[in-house]
Amino acid sequence: VCMALAQGGMAFPSYQVFPLRYLWPCFFMWLAGSYLTAPSTTKYALGALCCGIAALWNLDTGLVAAISWVGFLAYNTWSRDSIPLARRIWTSVGHALGCAASLLLAGLGYTLFAYLRAHTLPHWMEILKYQALFMKYGYGLLPMKPVDLWNIVACIYLIAAFICLRGLFDRKVTNAMRFDLFLVLFGVGGLSYFQGRSTEGTLLACAYPAVILAGGMLHDQWDAAGIVGHQQKR
Repeated sequence: VCMALAQGGMAFPSYQVFPLRYLWPCFFMWLAGSYLTAPSTTKYALGALCCGIAALWNLDTGLVAAISWVGFLAYNTWSRDSIPLARRIWTSVGHALGCAASLLLAGLGYTLFAYLRAHTLPHWMEILKYQALFMKYGYGLLPMKPVDLWNIVACIYLIAAFICLRGLFDRKVTNAMRFDLFLVLFGVGGLSYFQGRSTEGTLLACAYPAVILAGGMLHDQWDAAGIVGHQQKR
């Protein structure tokens, strides 16, 4: 819906956004929800494997999705009071190391492919150089305004982050909070593209995690007020 509004319809999609920048974020959103519903070693390994592939596919969203996945796993671990403190620490470190190993394997795999295909090694620093230039100077000289529509999106992320942290300290974390934290982490990281091209259309294309969060938080308030039934709990 955000993509359609951003482009005035889906008849002429922007392939640099959809599917390029939507594929892996949507995959990790599905995987996070599926993992919470029915955790398994297979899903965990799939997430770790795809961290490197997603970052290689598109650094803007892929790396952010990978980091969000690790943050989601760490939050999920720390919210389990039945797990001893030392094990929670080492498990969280293991989540980060698994993602780092995936990034390294993806980079080594692409390096080998590039050498066999073109007999040269890829210039990895050029990827980081482009990102730095884009975020510093922007595209079309459209920097972020201090007061603009993005403030609403930022407020949604701040409210959701506060709810997640409060639940952690109160030891009342739900699966909805765990999923919301993934959306917060990805949503904040995904705004880096908007920072480089601050138009309303770009904001709509980047703000879909905030739309999902707003809908979820509204549903929770309705649930607390008794407006929705038990069968509709998220």
